[in-house]
Amino acid sequence: MRESSRPGGTRVVRSWRWTAFSLAIAAAGAAGAALLWPRGYGYWALGVALAGLAVAAGVFFSSGAAPCPSCGKEIAPLAFGENRYVRCPACGGYSEGEGGALWAIEPDRAAGRPEFALPLRDRWKLPPLCCVCGEEAVRTERVTLRRAFTRGASPTTPRLPNLTIEAPHCALHAGGAALDGEASREFSVEAMKGYLTVLRVRSYRFYRAFRELNGG
Repeated sequence: MRESSRPGGTRVVRSWRWTAFSLAIAAAGAAGAALLWPRGYGYWALGVALAGLAVAAGVFFSSGAAPCPSCGKEIAPLAFGENRYVRCPACGGYSEGEGGALWAIEPDRAAGRPEFALPLRDRWKLPPLCCVCGEEAVRTERVTLRRAFTRGASPTTPRLPNLTIEAPHCALHAGGAALDGEASREFSVEAMKGYLTVLRVRSYRFYRAFRELNGG
């Protein structure tokens, strides 16, 4: 277990904006059930009410917010317990925490699986570092990335072709890069525009070097 506070860490407090959103979901579920019940749709009414309560509870217990430990901008929503690999939408820095605290991830972190998300736009370059440990790369590993289809795009929009890259690796590591189909989790604004290809890597050092090389 990690300690619940660290120098430079911030505290997670309740976000009333997200709390109000959870209450609105619960109210919508109750309203839907109230409309269905008198019309003889008892099971549907019960299902709508329970679904509304379940979603509302999930939002309510993850309706925290905290200043980014790196830049001070607000990060939300957050859980009040454990938060893992939280990306700041303002500065792109990653944080984690537990026990109501949030702190910046150490610069040389190597995640157990590809966690650090890099949007691949029109033009980009890969730094000559291992995607796993961030040390100097001596070989490459071919990874084919499927262009993610997100909710904002029309179902009739032609799908972009797959993208194949040569992901840098050192002699000791493999499997440091992957595609996450849930790209909208961190890039909701970009994802709503349509297609978004996101490369995830295990090395935070590689992630930071990529952003510096490609202008953030």
